[in-house]
Amino acid sequence: MAYNICISQSESFMEISSTPDGNGPAFSQRYYLPKIPLEKAIADFWQTAKIGDINKIVLSLKASKTVLKKRLGSSPALIVTEGFEHWLDMNLPIVNESFTQHPARSPSPLSEHLLFGLQERISSSGEVLKEISDEELTFLASKLEMSRAKTVAICLLHSQKNPIHEKKVKEFFTQKGFEVYCSSDSPTNHTERLRWLRPVLDGYLASSFKDQLNTFINIPELNLHQEKIFVATGEGLSPIHQTPVLPSLLGDVFLLQNGNRHHNQPYYFWGIDDFIYFPNANDIQNVFETDLGPVSLKSPKHCNLSLAPTSRFETDFWGIGAINSSLAGYEPGPICFGRGLQLTFFDLLFVHEWLQEISPLNQLLKPDSKNRIFDNLSSLNKEAGKELLNKDLL
Repeated sequence: MAYNICISQSESFMEISSTPDGNGPAFSQRYYLPKIPLEKAIADFWQTAKIGDINKIVLSLKASKTVLKKRLGSSPALIVTEGFEHWLDMNLPIVNESFTQHPARSPSPLSEHLLFGLQERISSSGEVLKEISDEELTFLASKLEMSRAKTVAICLLHSQKNPIHEKKVKEFFTQKGFEVYCSSDSPTNHTERLRWLRPVLDGYLASSFKDQLNTFINIPELNLHQEKIFVATGEGLSPIHQTPVLPSLLGDVFLLQNGNRHHNQPYYFWGIDDFIYFPNANDIQNVFETDLGPVSLKSPKHCNLSLAPTSRFETDFWGIGAINSSLAGYEPGPICFGRGLQLTFFDLLFVHEWLQEISPLNQLLKPDSKNRIFDNLSSLNKEAGKELLNKDLL
């Protein structure tokens, strides 16, 4: 019997499941990292699930999201049309959630000393106005070698109309041993910023992404089946040695969509790390929202939700009750379960009577907890002294 294996790795845990091609039981196991080493977890699963013949092994590497979120990647060298060296950084989004006299931008994935401009120009219609100098490329290569840069992102103006210059620069630096990513490889109907951010993030994540792949490849149970290993990406399954970097961020989204491809109605996924809304399992989108702004990236149509079922409420900057998307009350649990005392989003769904029809969830609900929920909500609202009705509080 041949098995399909799915390995989904996040920052704190790894979930492995096996599904036989023919008749037979499926098996799933969760391992918490780094409590148990990656190699030991996979060896344990292989033995426990009694894995025999392998049909396909699928990796979903959610750890790349952590690398991007915490800015743990390696800055690529950025080569742009002269005069646009700082253009991407100048357009980084503001991260302040409330009004402030000192707005802050999202941390840049670029390094100040790895920004370079080329004296070339292509018009908005695709006409070559100024050719690239071979001497300039040679001089630039020497600067990159001195900087010990390994990856290069090439973002030249209007290359979606005519990629001839980007192709020339890519060929030159590839022959020099650099790993090169081009904006013209992104969908051509996107704006400059959407396209430019794609190769920058490809280069930024490349080193850690390859380290992740090599870790899996070197595990004995997987090493023997390299030709059967695929990486889930927003664009589908890719062979492990031909996987594009940035789309791997959305591997879990692809797997979730693929598992619900026959559902035409909207649905939600509420997991431990991810909370995702799918308007239609068969729709595709070409733009992905990151904390750096939108980037050109194909994926199943979805929306990442900052609001989890157990997101907690607290007082915001203005003294009003608000949801804190960075806090989740898994322990001891929502008030409507008769567990915690901290108001959560689940409790609001409960008092709206949107949870009572969900089985077996309804078996956990405590009807007498409604008053406690409203008391908690009142304490978070500075207008509660006006004796607002429950419907006003909601």
